[in-house]
Amino acid sequence: MRYDNVLILTDLGVPSILGKRAFRSITSYLTQLLGPVTPRGFEMLFFVDQGHTYDPINFYISAVEAMYNLTKRDYEAAVHGGQSEVVRGVQFRYFEQQGRGIALRNKHVVLTILAGISQMDKQDEFGAAIAELSQNKKRFALLDIRAEDYPEPERPRRAQAIDVGNNSDRDGDSTTRGPITADNMNSTNLTLSQSIIDPEDPNLMIEYERFGDAFACKSLFGASLDALASSAPYDGIHTINSFLGTDWSNQVTYRTFSLWEENERRFLLTISMIRKAMLLLPMRIFEEQNCGEVNFRILHGDKPKGVGSFWVPAMSNSKVS
Repeated sequence: MRYDNVLILTDLGVPSILGKRAFRSITSYLTQLLGPVTPRGFEMLFFVDQGHTYDPINFYISAVEAMYNLTKRDYEAAVHGGQSEVVRGVQFRYFEQQGRGIALRNKHVVLTILAGISQMDKQDEFGAAIAELSQNKKRFALLDIRAEDYPEPERPRRAQAIDVGNNSDRDGDSTTRGPITADNMNSTNLTLSQSIIDPEDPNLMIEYERFGDAFACKSLFGASLDALASSAPYDGIHTINSFLGTDWSNQVTYRTFSLWEENERRFLLTISMIRKAMLLLPMRIFEEQNCGEVNFRILHGDKPKGVGSFWVPAMSNSKVS
């Protein structure tokens, strides 16, 4: 089902031409969202086409890349109606309602994509969707998400794999068989078998090691999506001590810790470094078909800047056999 007629709407109520019987409305209450703080009075209503569903992993991959692109823009920047972006076969289009006195901003798009994908996951129904955006009960914009002729999952081209052996001359044997914590982050020696080099910044490297339990790949991407959305309000140069969150269903937890530079009295891990790790590492693990608990280290110019983990909380039921 195509939504081209949305362009000529004078009111943002979903019209009968979209076929109401083919849709189920899903209201997202902002108090339930993970991620950044939401504007007071901001609400979303989703309409999902039950007749045109898509592969959840592909949808997640597209959403993660789209979210990463959004985080590089100013959080409060205006988004002009009619803008669109195609990421891995999924198109994200934005429409403003003229004369409502409310500007569609980047933060609204970030929150809507996060809520929309989370609700699709919760309903186990990934497909073409329209989101109505309202501020204080006044509808002011639409976000249209749809996939056309979805290709098979591509091997991610954004990251370059490098076999760095077991790094025994640098780190020695691994002493961690669980997620990195504040207590062991400085003393942990990771036996890291692979690395990812950022193709946009060859000085940035992510080393990683799988440990523990496997889990569903979509939970990994869900955690990544939340992390990227949570980082969106911050400038990329902002440094942060610790960064913690989960996917929407609390199945997979992520956390990063920054190393401390004593001489300069500052933390070393920047938001932009965390964003790259949250984009490139899940893509690589999915490419390897090896989704599961993982520790990682972020380096820039061959100097460690921070460490982190994706892991399954003890009470979670997301583990897969």
